Amino acid sequence: MLVLTDANAYFGTVVETARLLSFSKQIPDLIVVGIGYSNPGQAFRAINGPRTYDLTPSADPATVKSLNTDSAKLGFPDATGSGGAPEFLSWIRSELLPVIVKKYHASSEDRAYLGHSFGGLFGV
Repeated sequence: MLVLTDANAYFGTVVETARLLSFSKQIPDLIVVGIGYSNPGQAFRAINGPRTYDLTPSADPATVKSLNTDSAKLGFPDATGSGGAPEFLSWIRSELLPVIVKKYHASSEDRAYLGHSFGGLFGV
């Protein structure tokens, strides 16, 4: 099982890569669990705000202010805060993964994580 944050931006690419690698027997069959947001739109323009909160380990208002200045230049929505990673990780471990393991008979031990930028920070 591969758990992927930022699925709004990367789910299609990761699923297709896994399919091709599995088809050519370079990796075993793989369940890709994409975690995204229901915000309208695609990629980071739609998810910048909630992902900043969910994927950062501590509250840092100065960093959020700086990010929002940069985001405004790109037309991205503001982040409302930071420091939600402990809650987000708890949700993944206690709610999301048990459902995937049960529903799809996935291994509860053989799993990996993939994230980009703040997603990489979250993984560390």
